[in-house]
Amino acid sequence: MKIAIQTGLKTLEELLKNKGYDVVPFRESGLGVKISIVNDIDEAYEEIDPVTFYGPEGDEMVLLNATQLSQEDILRYVEKYTTKPQRVSLQNGLEVIKEKLLAKGYDVVAYGEDGKNVKVTVINNVEGAYEEIDPVSFFGEGENEMVVLDASKLTEDQIMKYVEKYTV
Repeated sequence: MKIAIQTGLKTLEELLKNKGYDVVPFRESGLGVKISIVNDIDEAYEEIDPVTFYGPEGDEMVLLNATQLSQEDILRYVEKYTTKPQRVSLQNGLEVIKEKLLAKGYDVVAYGEDGKNVKVTVINNVEGAYEEIDPVSFFGEGENEMVVLDASKLTEDQIMKYVEKYTV
């Protein structure tokens, strides 16, 4: 996978190269770049999120803003977007969320079924069928921690951001 990186991130560039990534200068990257890492933010980029997706759905390029992320965070995101997709459990009836997750490369399984390696579960607690939960709830600890998102209390964009955050 080709990664474009702006000048001034030499330590990060060396770390990525040592891990076997094809790292090219940002201004000379050309086609085929799946991840770009920027640190010299100008007016065109000043309001971007730490992680932003550009391009048509399913073939997006990930832009990582190094001014808002630690080196460790950047390495985790690079690994996330270059390895097997993360698993998300989804309750029936959340088809729009499911389509968005699949388009971003997540492995989506039905809620209550194969829960192995699931870090995030999205439910729709419209009628209060589940115990009183917050929009974002945490269960378990350490490697066994799972995040449960209540789709009845969050927007689709919020759900996608939380999934992104907690599957890294």
